[in-house]
Parts: sequence; structure tokens; C-alpha cells
Amino acid sequence: MYQTNPIQQRIELLADKWNEAVINVNGRVIRIIGNDDEQDFIEAFFQYMLALDSSTDDIALLFETPMNTAEDFSGDLLKELEVMIEQWNNSKKPEDFKFNAINWVPDYTLTDKNNPAALFIRNLNQFAQYLLKDDDRLLTVVIYFYSQDNELKSYWLTKAIEADINPYIRIAVVETDTQPVFNSVADNFKQKVISLNAELNADTALSQMAAMGDPADPGTSYRYSYVLLMQAITQRNEDDVKHHSDKCIEIAQESIKQNPYWIMQLVVIYTALANHFMGNKNFNAAIEQATLAIKASEDAQGMIEDSLAARMKGQSYILRASLWCVMKKWEPALKDAIASCNNYSNSKDIILLIESLRMCGYISHKNGDNKDAIDYYLHGLKTGCNLPVESAVGSSLPLLLNQLLQLNYQSRISYPELDAVVRPIFGDNWEEILDNYMNIEKSNMFNYA
Repeated sequence: MYQTNPIQQRIELLADKWNEAVINVNGRVIRIIGNDDEQDFIEAFFQYMLALDSSTDDIALLFETPMNTAEDFSGDLLKELEVMIEQWNNSKKPEDFKFNAINWVPDYTLTDKNNPAALFIRNLNQFAQYLLKDDDRLLTVVIYFYSQDNELKSYWLTKAIEADINPYIRIAVVETDTQPVFNSVADNFKQKVISLNAELNADTALSQMAAMGDPADPGTSYRYSYVLLMQAITQRNEDDVKHHSDKCIEIAQESIKQNPYWIMQLVVIYTALANHFMGNKNFNAAIEQATLAIKASEDAQGMIEDSLAARMKGQSYILRASLWCVMKKWEPALKDAIASCNNYSNSKDIILLIESLRMCGYISHKNGDNKDAIDYYLHGLKTGCNLPVESAVGSSLPLLLNQLLQLNYQSRISYPELDAVVRPIFGDNWEEILDNYMNIEKSNMFNYA
């Protein structure tokens, strides 16, 4: 791989650490520990392991099946393995690639009533024997889990180790240094669990990447300054936030003269600063930056494509409206939310139009006007009917519907009429589905209170 790319360099660095870890003959589990900013690099490393020209010699399998229960997880993983094998057998290969079809199927009878991980590990051991034969390579199995239940993940991994993993298999798991999920597993199996600290210095890598390119191109210096700004915001370094944001704004304003689409970057910076100040509870400064975002997006009208300018205005108005909501200033909040609706309608962005209408309903309710709140919610609900079902369910429409049901909506629409609108989107048992959705959605992604 090219060594001039900082991202590639760090992936190769992690590969070197990995190769050193897997040669430990006692190891069965490799836990990679990284900070939050390094998780994308670690995921990229696993993808790199799958490449034919990878510097790691392992045969890698990446399992992305979500973990629901310990009892079901082994079977779910085996089903995913079957899909992988089918894809391998049917995929196109380079002409000079030596290809052997995999004629192996899992044995779902290899269970142990006392060990829910045994089914997967016993099959994995047999698969490794089939796949590797006389090969001296290792089979690396990356398990993401995709579960918020840390105790469940630790329990299953413990049982996997107890199920006696083949010496030619390594199971890879990932955790963050702020939430070390597998500490107890590592303590209980000191020989079999190898801990590997990523230490990739992601911030430096990103700034190095941003600095690559033609120094005379304003985009190069802008990307570099923008990355430094994001890092300063994360670290809440106010001096650096001001310095790097001023630099980004200066570059963008100068570049607009040659390319009017640079005005979009002004909106990006003002929005980032507004969110930064809101996080610091400096609401007046946040309002000031949101107002600058609105002004820039209004200036964009006539400079860039109309629907894009309207979408920017919608985003800027909804940003300031949310700030007014946090400050409990309902009248200016509603005014901005309505402006957001108008712009999203002009840009034909139905998903965000629904969210703006939900916001209008929320504000009206908070301001004591339930009649208008219901009307806004109904408008949003009927707007959502124009979306494909998957898009409607994935939007904020369920939250809007839930808020509507909290009010005396039957003063505006009867239950049968509401049912006729909602049923095509959420199905016949839509009330039960909505209850389940709201139980999962404990914290709204747009919480204005």
C-alpha cells in the first residue's frame, strides 16, 4: 500500500500490531481497544483484512448479526456464515485467482444446553478444519455483537472461550477505552484473551489527510482548518475554535467570488458554531451564529440552484427555532419553524418537512394552542402518506403521531379517519407497533425541550 496516505499508514500500523498479537499460541480472543475517534479506523482495518493484498495472512470473516439473546446468537451467526459461503461460491473472482468452492454446511445439532455459545464454536472449529486443512494460516472471526447489553456480550464471549476454541481460530472483538466491555473476560482468561491498544492518533491522521493536496487550492487549506475546528470544538478549546472558524470563514468568503457554491460552507461553519455554543449553554451566541447561517442561506438564493438554497434555508431556520425552544421563547420559535416548513416545501424535502411540521406542533402545544398543534400534526401525518412505507417509518413520523395521540385530536379528526390514514403506513396493529417504537426511542432525536 502507499505509505504517503496517513489513513493507510495507520491501518498498516494496526496490522503490524495484529500480526504480533495473533502469533501468541495461547490466545483465542483478540480485543482491540480504541477511543471513540478510532472506531472508524478499526472498522477499516477489518475491511482491509478481507482484501486479497492485505499484509495479514489470516482468513477473515466479519459477522454483523445483532445479538438479541445468548440462546439465539449462535444460530444467527451460523445463518450469517451460510450466507457468506453462498456469496463466496457465487461471486466473480479475478481470472488468475485460484478458486475452490466451499462445500460445507453447519450442523445445528451441535448444541450444549449449558453453553449457548457451544453451537457456534463447535461448528466454527469444524469449519476451520475444513477450510485450513494443512494450511498454517489462522481463521479470524470478527464479531461486532451490535447490542447495548454489555453483560450479555461478556457472558456469551465467556461461554465461547469455555467451549474450547480451535488453536487456529482467533475471535476479534472491539471496545472503547471509555467503555471497556470485556475487562472481566480478560481478567478471567488472562492467557486466552490478548488485549491490543489501537493508539492510532486519529486526530492527527485526519488533519494530515486534510492537509494533503495542492497548497494553492483553497479547498486544501479549508479542509485542514475545518478538521482543526472540529477537533477544537470537541476539546472545547475556545481560543482554537475562534481561530480556526475565523480562518474557515475567511477562506469561504474569499472563494465565493470564484465559486458561489462556497456559500454552503459558510452555512456549515455557522451551524457548527451555533451547536457548539448551545452545548456550552451560551444561547445568545448560538442564536447569533444561527442568524448568520440564515443570512448566508438567504444570500445563496439566486447564487446556487434554487432547491438547494431552499433546503439550506430550511436547515438554518429549524436550527434557530430549536434554539428558541431551548430558551422557551415560543413565538419566535414558531415563526422560524414555519419558515423552515415553507423552505422544505419549496425544496420538496418531504422527510424534513414532516420534522418541521412536528416542530410547529410541538411549539404550538407548548405555547398553549392545542388546536393549531393538532392541525400541524395532521398536516405532517398526511404529508407522510406520500412517502414509501420504509421512508415514512424511518422518518420522525412515528414521533409526530405519538405526540398527536397525546392531545384531544378527535376534535379535528375521528378515530376511524385517523386509522384510515395510519394503517397503510404502520399496518393493522399500528398502535402496538407505535408503543414498541416509543419504548425503544427513549430520547427523541429532536428534543427541543
